[in-house]
Amino acid sequence: MKYVVVFLLTASTLLAQIPNPKSEVQSVPVLQEWWRADNMGYGINGMTWLENFYNGKGALVISTPNGVQTWQLRYPWDTVNVFTWQGGDANIKTGDFNGDGIIDYLDGKGNIYQGTQQGKPPVLSNKKLEYSLRHDQLRITDINKDGKSDVMVFADALYPNGLFAQVFLGNQIIDNIKPKNVNRVGLIDTSSFSYCLYETEQHELRMITVYYKKGSFDGYKLYDVSLNNADTSIKLKQLHEFMVSDDKRTCGGTNTLLIDNLKHTIYWVALEMINERRELTNVTAYDLTNDTFNKLYSVRMDSVSTIE
Repeated sequence: MKYVVVFLLTASTLLAQIPNPKSEVQSVPVLQEWWRADNMGYGINGMTWLENFYNGKGALVISTPNGVQTWQLRYPWDTVNVFTWQGGDANIKTGDFNGDGIIDYLDGKGNIYQGTQQGKPPVLSNKKLEYSLRHDQLRITDINKDGKSDVMVFADALYPNGLFAQVFLGNQIIDNIKPKNVNRVGLIDTSSFSYCLYETEQHELRMITVYYKKGSFDGYKLYDVSLNNADTSIKLKQLHEFMVSDDKRTCGGTNTLLIDNLKHTIYWVALEMINERRELTNVTAYDLTNDTFNKLYSVRMDSVSTIE
């Protein structure tokens, strides 16, 4: 009888160690559809997610046929508008333009919205930034380190009037923000214009320019951008130069940045044409982490799916 008891206990122990397939195998949940953008005209002119915008929670700014709206997305198909923007697109940028510690907003048409309380929608101010340049190369940063956000716009082409940049310095009174125009004469090569703007982890502004000497864009230059506080003029310090045309390649018109703050790396990807033929375009990646153009690899655009 003792043997039987021992056997039963052993069997019970073994059974307890064998996993039950039914209890451990779980089906992957089907993601719930919250809303559809196709065939509804949503998101055609962009989307922006804003943290701590409405009642302390984030919200989605999205272009719609009825203007640029703000959705909370609390539940599926929650498209109730809680704030309407005046700009034509949903590319909303944030800053603290008056230095009061509350987030302010800038829309695609230059309208500034003044924050009155954290976690609450802002109020449309009377200030609208008047751009003399196409503002694709726009960056919000505290360039003069006074605790107020500044707006900087750089020319992304060669303008006949020689205009190279505009600076809108933050002001305690938002309505008093005024532009300062910056000409390229004496500042930068007359064949150069801004190609990419970014900020380092140390909040230092960097600018990549392209330049040409033989009728096509031949290379890149990397600059440190700062401000002379004495006369609020822009200072450019060249950090590195990289010739592209030596390899019979020409700078393309498309580029993007990949910044990883966890790994402390900055990668830059640009399109480059071979022998100025668009059908022969390379996707080239550079490591800019150390303020130099460290070329990592280059691959034909029609093989871009091989990049990992």
